[in-house]
Amino acid sequence: MRISVVILAIALVFCSGCKKTTLVDSCDGPTRFAVLTDIHLMHPDLLVHEGKAFDDYNWEECKFLRESPEIFATTLEKVADFKPAFLVVCGDMTKDGEVISHQYAADRLKEFSQKTGTKILVVPGNHDLTNPHSLKYDGDVASNEPSATEEQFKTIYKDCGYGDAVARGPRTLDYMSYPTDSIAFIGVDSNEENTPDSAKVSGGLTKEQAEWIADMVKKAHSDGRRVIMGMHHNVLEYYDHASLIRGDNIANAKYDSYTNEQLVSDLCNAGVEVVFSGHSHMHSITSRRVDSKEIYSIVTSSLVNLPFAFRLCEVSNGGLLDIHSANVQEFRPSNGVNLIEQGKRYWQDLSAFYMNSAAKKCWENEIATTFLSELGFDGPEDIEAFLAEKAQATFYNFLYYTSNGNEHLYSPSWNVKDAMSSLNDIIESIIQRLVDNFMEQGDSEEEAMEEALGVIALIEEVFGISLEEARATAQEFFYSAYHNYYGADRTVVPDDAVTIRLNK
Repeated sequence: MRISVVILAIALVFCSGCKKTTLVDSCDGPTRFAVLTDIHLMHPDLLVHEGKAFDDYNWEECKFLRESPEIFATTLEKVADFKPAFLVVCGDMTKDGEVISHQYAADRLKEFSQKTGTKILVVPGNHDLTNPHSLKYDGDVASNEPSATEEQFKTIYKDCGYGDAVARGPRTLDYMSYPTDSIAFIGVDSNEENTPDSAKVSGGLTKEQAEWIADMVKKAHSDGRRVIMGMHHNVLEYYDHASLIRGDNIANAKYDSYTNEQLVSDLCNAGVEVVFSGHSHMHSITSRRVDSKEIYSIVTSSLVNLPFAFRLCEVSNGGLLDIHSANVQEFRPSNGVNLIEQGKRYWQDLSAFYMNSAAKKCWENEIATTFLSELGFDGPEDIEAFLAEKAQATFYNFLYYTSNGNEHLYSPSWNVKDAMSSLNDIIESIIQRLVDNFMEQGDSEEEAMEEALGVIALIEEVFGISLEEARATAQEFFYSAYHNYYGADRTVVPDDAVTIRLNK
C-alpha cells in the first residue's frame, strides 16, 4: 500500500541580492534570454458570466485563469527590463487550446517583440491542440469553443519560431531556429495527440525525433553555435520516484518501446546539454551524467500558479550559461486578488482534491475495499476524512515547497520530519484500527496486537518490503522531493545562481 504526500511553497524573488557567478564576457557581452512556460492564457471573452460551469472546471485546475492576461502582461514587462535577445515559451500557451486564446497570446508576444526587438520562440503544450476542454463559460453552461490544430498553431505563431525556422523536424511542430549569431534553439513537440474525447497529459519524444535532434546539434555545432533545447515535458525526474508518482510529467516515462532512460541517453550522446521545459508547474534544475557527458533539465513553474516564476538567463561568449529566477507574485491584478494569499488557497484546494481522488480510487479497488472495510471505513468519504486529518497538511506543504524549486535552499529537515511524522501516524492509526477490530472479535489486547502485526507481516510479504524498509524509502523520497533536486551526485544547488558550461 503506497501513501503519497505532496507539498507547495511561496517562491522568493531570485533576481536581486543573490550570489552570482562571474561571466567570462567577450567585447560583445553575454547573450541574454528569458524562459516562460504554462502561461495558460484565457481570452477574457471565454468567461461570459461567472457561474458554476467555470467554477467546477477551475476547482480541479486551481489556476489563476481569470487573471492570466494581466499576469502575462506584467511578466512581459519584467522580462523587457532584462533586455533579452530572445524569449522561449515552453508550451501550454492557452487554457485549453482555444483559437481565440492562441491568437490573443500571439498578438501580445508580437507586440512585445516589436517593442523590444526580442525574438520569440514557442513550442506547444498538452493543453494547446485539438483539446476537448476548449470551452466558453456562461453561468451554469459550458459550450464548445474551436481548438487549434497543429497547422493553425504553426500559422498563428509564424512569427514565434516557425516562420523563419532553419530546419523542420519529423513532427509538424518540431523546428530549429537561430535566434542569435551564437545560439541555436531546438524546439520539439513532446505531446501525445489529443482526440475529440480525450485530453492527453503524458508525452515524450520518438526515436525519430531524437535522431533528428542529434543531426540538428551536429549542424548547429558545425555552424559554431551553442545549443539549447525546449519542449513541454520534463526530460529528467525532479525528485526520486517522480516518474512513478507523476509519470505524466516525465517524457517517455510511460513508454515501453522507447523509454525515458533510452531518450536521456540518446539526447546526452547527441550533445544536448540543456533542456528547458514546464508542464509540472514546478521549479527545478536537475542533471544526469551519461558516461562523460551531462544533461540538465531546467523545469520552470507556471505563470498561473504560485510562485508565478520565470527564468532569466545569460550565455557568455565563453559558454557559461547563468540561470536565475524571478516572479510576479507581488503583482495585484485589477480585480484586487492577492496572488500570494489566493495562491495558497488554490494549493489547499488542490490538496483537498487529491485527498478526495485518492479516497475514491482506494474504494474502487476491490481488494483495498475489503481491507479498508475490515478496518472500519464505511466508504470513500470516511477515507477522505482520515487522509485529510493525517496527511493533508503535509500534502499541502509538499506542493508549496516543491513548486518553489531548488535554487534557494530551504532546510528540508523540518519538512522531512513532519512528512515522516504524518506517515508514521497513518501507519500507527491503521495498526490501532486492526487491534480494535480483533478486540471487537473477542481477542485480548495482547492477542489483538499479535494478530495485527501478523496482518502487517503478510502485507510486507506481498509487497516484498518490510515496514522499516518502506519507512527508509519514504524518508529518502521526502529528502529528495523537498530538496527538489535529483542529480548524479545528489548534490543540491547551493544558491539561486546556477551556472552551466555549454559547448559548441
